[in-house]
Amino acid sequence: MIPIKTYPIYSIVQKETDHKRQNAIIHEIKAIAEFLNPNIVFYYHHFKIGESICLVMEYCENGSLRSKLINPLSPQVVLPWFEFLAETLYQVHSKRITHHDIKPDNILFNKNEEIKISDFGVANTFIGTKWYMAPELHFS
Repeated sequence: MIPIKTYPIYSIVQKETDHKRQNAIIHEIKAIAEFLNPNIVFYYHHFKIGESICLVMEYCENGSLRSKLINPLSPQVVLPWFEFLAETLYQVHSKRITHHDIKPDNILFNKNEEIKISDFGVANTFIGTKWYMAPELHFS
């Protein structure tokens, strides 16, 4: 008998049915997973159900930055988050990967309140949430 340690994980079903796009998503997520950066949501595995992709990733039970913005936050709390985000994005960009969808919903917190960046599925695609994209991307 072999003991198996279980980790809190969850699956996200991507509603992307274009196989070329699915393969691009999987490629980018695998590239991000190789970083082993503690501030990026860890990717465990993927599988397909019908035409959908399921991604098995680290569970961040303390929600998103959006949920934390409901109440006022002090600079002493927020500034370290920005430092972590800036350093993590610098490391990601040094690998020539651009996230393209940094927004409060994609910044998550694990059980220890450690900050994590998620949703790299649109990395290097020039696709993202319109209101969070760089203005020049709207004209390309």
